[in-house]
Amino acid sequence: MLPNGNNGKDLEAEASSEDEANGADLEPTFVYDGRSVSQTLEALDKMRTQRHFCDVVLRGRDGDFEIYAHRCVLAAASPYLFGLLAERPTSKEVDNGVVYELDGVGFERRALEVLVDFAYTAR
Repeated sequence: MLPNGNNGKDLEAEASSEDEANGADLEPTFVYDGRSVSQTLEALDKMRTQRHFCDVVLRGRDGDFEIYAHRCVLAAASPYLFGLLAERPTSKEVDNGVVYELDGVGFERRALEVLVDFAYTAR
């Protein structure tokens, strides 16, 4: 019930007939382009491989490997990585982002590469 005692139905009817008279379509219109999602992932992956806008470096045991990425992409792709990136227990700030040391975390290089690749390609 509205403050003026109207239940809102009269207002809806008025708006409806007014919109119809003006030729307005009351149904929401949604546009979906299936290519947009894959194009976005492709663009993000290209930025990652060229190290554009990367704000995180995942560094393996003893610094034997580094994987550059975007925190938001990794966090969106994996609850585990979200937790790792949110907590920042073994990280340090550097010029190009944050380096996360993965010593003792248990990731082998190839396993982490596959996980990060999946985050960027969905394949």
